[in-house]
Amino acid sequence: GDQVGGALTINNLIDVRGGGCDSILGCGAGGSATLTGCNLTVTAAGNVLAGAPTGGQNILTAREQMTINGKVNASTTTTPGTDGANTLVYPQRKPPTLAVNAVKPLPSVTARDTCTSANQLNCLVPCPTCGNGIVEFPETCDNDVVPPGTLPRSCDGCSAFCNIENCNDG
Repeated sequence: GDQVGGALTINNLIDVRGGGCDSILGCGAGGSATLTGCNLTVTAAGNVLAGAPTGGQNILTAREQMTINGKVNASTTTTPGTDGANTLVYPQRKPPTLAVNAVKPLPSVTARDTCTSANQLNCLVPCPTCGNGIVEFPETCDNDVVPPGTLPRSCDGCSAFCNIENCNDG
């Protein structure tokens, strides 16, 4: 995956599948993949796989928009076997876009409110636009608009991540 500006895009394979079964070790269990981004996208070419004789767990959290066009799979690979779990967490204000049959087994979905201040529980911290001249939670400052292709100034009292900074090292 590639993470740029808080966006997480899965273009290839994330493989936490478990091993097969044998008479000595028994059956393998799937692993766990926990992915979080502002905009989280699994492209049509992307796969997040946690399948195994005992399926694993995939937890995908989007703080802004979730789009799943590829496979997110935590299913059992044997009969009898136990499916794993897929959990999707997203902001209530932006429901996810899911391709038909992309997520197996069916996910548990959690729509959360967007946090508006610190110390709130069970909410998603928003992904503000740093450098737009507007202080948006969780920013503590925001420089004037930054032209495209340039970086915010350092040590001007407001960091490149829109947090108040102190650059006086004495």
